[in-house]
Amino acid sequence: MITKNKWILLLIITPILLILVACGNSSIDSEKQMRSSNVKPTATKQSVMKESNNKTKILEKRTPTIFSTPDIYNDFPKNIQDKFKNIVDAEF
Repeated sequence: MITKNKWILLLIITPILLILVACGNSSIDSEKQMRSSNVKPTATKQSVMKESNNKTKILEKRTPTIFSTPDIYNDFPKNIQDKFKNIVDAEF
């Protein structure tokens, strides 16, 4: 049976051995081989943004909903109030 001290020692030694094995396999030679491979950089053209000829046409004029002004507080618009109530009811 493994005693408490042996168990703690085993828990400490196992990660250390795993780290040593993992780090022991890396070598500088493999990095040199990768750098000295036959891959050469290629020249690329600089990308240029072209101006689009498609102009967006405004089909309808929309007026923004004004909820309130700094002086006068308007009621929340009824159609938006109903939509909000339906969303809240559906959620809860």
